[in-house]
Amino acid sequence: MQQINNIIIHSGATFRLLLFQLNKVQAELNGMERELARNEKALENAGDAFQEPTKDSDKFQI
Repeated sequence: MQQINNIIIHSGATFRLLLFQLNKVQAELNGMERELARNEKALENAGDAFQEPTKDSDKFQI
């Protein structure tokens, strides 16, 4: 019976450790997703900044 209790206690500790690791990885993933969203927005804004001057470039004559 003591062996079964030890297994149950060990299993609970293992589960809590895995849950802690899962939460940590989820937090890291959330951070990466936020960073990706910021980078995508920055690239979008940079693309707009490069396209804006070219809209009127056909008006220039050489």
